[in-house]
Amino acid sequence: MTLSVNERLDLAERAKRLLNESHDIESVIAFLQKSGVNKIDSILIVREITGREFNDCKALVHLSKAWENTRDRDERVHDLAEAAIRDISKDQI
Repeated sequence: MTLSVNERLDLAERAKRLLNESHDIESVIAFLQKSGVNKIDSILIVREITGREFNDCKALVHLSKAWENTRDRDERVHDLAEAAIRDISKDQI
C-alpha cells in the first residue's frame, strides 16, 4: 500500500511510541508490516524515527524477521537490476 503523507506521519508517530516504550526495532518493523506498510515506506519510517542513515535502515528492514519471506525475491530483483545496468553500461562504451 502506498501511504499518504498523513498516513505516514501517523504511522511514524505510532512506531516512535512503540520504540520509546522499550520495544526493539524488530517489533516496530513487524508493526509496520502488519499495518500494511510496504518495505520502502518501512525503511523511510524507520529512518525517520531512529535518525539512522538510510543504508542502516534499509539493512534493518531487509534483514528483519518481518520481511524474511520476501528477502530472497528482493535480492534476486536487485541482482537482476544490477546485471541489467552493467549490460547497458557495456553497450554505451
